[in-house]
Amino acid sequence: MKVLGIIAEYNPFHNGHFYQLKKAKEETGADYIVAIMSGNFTQRGEAAMIDKYNRTKMALECGIDLVIELPVCFSTGSAEFFAISAISHLTRMGIVDVLCFGSEAGNLNLLTSIANVLNNEPILYQTILKNYLKQGLSFPAARSRALSEYFSPVHQDIAGEIEKVLLEPNNILGIEYLKAIKKLNSSLLPLTIKRISSGYHDMSLTSNISSATAIRNHIRAKKNVLDLNRHIPEAAFQSFYHAIDAPLYNYDFSMQLNYKLLSEINFKQYMDVNEDLECRIIHMLDSYMNFDGFASAIKCKQYTQTRLNRCLFHILLNITKELNTDFNDYGYSAYLRILGFRKASAPLLKSIKSNSELPMLLKMADARNQLTMHQSTLLQSDIYAADVYRHARQIKFGRTYPNEFTQGLILSP
Repeated sequence: MKVLGIIAEYNPFHNGHFYQLKKAKEETGADYIVAIMSGNFTQRGEAAMIDKYNRTKMALECGIDLVIELPVCFSTGSAEFFAISAISHLTRMGIVDVLCFGSEAGNLNLLTSIANVLNNEPILYQTILKNYLKQGLSFPAARSRALSEYFSPVHQDIAGEIEKVLLEPNNILGIEYLKAIKKLNSSLLPLTIKRISSGYHDMSLTSNISSATAIRNHIRAKKNVLDLNRHIPEAAFQSFYHAIDAPLYNYDFSMQLNYKLLSEINFKQYMDVNEDLECRIIHMLDSYMNFDGFASAIKCKQYTQTRLNRCLFHILLNITKELNTDFNDYGYSAYLRILGFRKASAPLLKSIKSNSELPMLLKMADARNQLTMHQSTLLQSDIYAADVYRHARQIKFGRTYPNEFTQGLILSP
């Protein structure tokens, strides 16, 4: 049995993802594909437009055999934290052979060279990085320039590409996956598939393979959803069409966030919030109008907008530094929360059960008997995040949705 692992958000699943699956299966000859997927809140600092169960359904309809949820404290983390947790889940599952990820560069050697420097952090690189940070650059910008300068004397070919490479989010995540594989001494073999057609940042629909950003923009502008039928795989379009009648955005969490900010006095306890950000939040609190406006109001050149969005979600979802530290110490993973699987993949589930270091959760009702107290703490964080998301949907659309205990697994033939 050969098993391929993919790390994704599928927000939503589109033709580019479908192309990646087909290409990866052709190159590896994999029998099964396992996806580690963000739940209702993503690494990009956004609430998922479509809930995790409908996104799971679309993924299964398009060839994924098993979807496992990445816990919310990891899915809303920095690229480094997101990646190391996802790699930990795939590795400790005990049955995954290959990690496949999309990248704009499509050059595994280049991405590996960058990852090796970031893992080892030579003294020269550290010195250059500190100098750029002292100039007031954000960390991503300082890191990009430091890497380019570090490689310049010896590898002009690499140096000339680095700043361009580090402008693209999938390249950045790919580098973090490679760092994590080495740090965890994982046996996963990396494979990158070059993204084709539209880039991640493309804002409008261009070809049959358009970015998730362009698709979300089309929906948010309330344009005709049927126009997307050539951008979403045919196998999943019906599920997509029904799910998209209740999309959520960061703005929809405005009231919940406002209440949490007004009732909190210690913002530094939350993941990624430092003393400077705490001061900015407190200073701007009286002018709060909504989620997006407040995230823009606390923006400064030291922090990307994505990081600030993540910080606000960490506050809203009670994701503290203590929770973060605890699970760093436990190997960045605690359990395998199954969201759905194809019925034909029963041998895969049996193999995971026999080989996994982590307990496999098929039913929430069984969690009490399967998890330690420490593992249960992380699960409670996921349940709370799901309730926050569900409540926002109910308020916006005036109808009820299943909770984590009443929602069943998503099954596909």
